[in-house]
Formats: sequence, structure tokens, C-alpha cells
Amino acid sequence: MFLAQQERPSRTVALRVIHGSVLSQRTLRRFEQEAEVLARLHHPGIAQVYQVGTYATPQGELHYIAMEYVEGERLDAFVARRGPRADIAVACRHIPGGEALLDQGVLVLLPDRACLS
Repeated sequence: MFLAQQERPSRTVALRVIHGSVLSQRTLRRFEQEAEVLARLHHPGIAQVYQVGTYATPQGELHYIAMEYVEGERLDAFVARRGPRADIAVACRHIPGGEALLDQGVLVLLPDRACLS
């Protein structure tokens, strides 16, 4: 996950990038599914997807998801602070929009991609 500046409209975005040369077909499908699921979820606590696509570089294609940047504590930091007994389901209840993610059946939550704000 990277912090980037979108030119038009001018705004700071969170940019999730995967280089095509390291992608298996399965990983690419999961990346595309993640983009679809996130784009369909509408909740004030869930970052809005702005754009999904590919970008050609001399080293190959980059697949990306550009989304709303939300400042806050990363979920993995929250779990580390709470200790080894921290329960991800409990932590999800503290994430704005976490309830909506669980209600929509989003079962895979990667701690380095979720923030508590």
C-alpha cells in the first residue's frame, strides 16, 4: 500500500499495487475480486474505491486499486498493542465499517490494509 497524489481531481489516495510479473492467475483473480468487493461496499467507515486498472512500465504491467486515503492506526498495530490474545473479530468491531465488512461476508481481512480511525 502506498500513499499517492492523484492529479485530477487533486487528492491524496491510497494506492494498492501488484506487479504483473509476480502474479499467478489465481492471485490476479483475487486482486480483481478484492477491487470488486470494495467498490460495491458503501459505508462511511470503508474507503471508497476511485479507480482500478493497469499501468504499463518497462518492467511490465502494474495492477492497481486507487482508493480513498483514511488516516488512522493500522489494524496490525492495534492487534500487536493488544497482545497475542487480540481477537480479529473483536478488532473488526472497532474499525469504522468493520461491521459492514463482516455483514457482507468479507471473511479475509488483511491487518496491514485496515486502519482504525
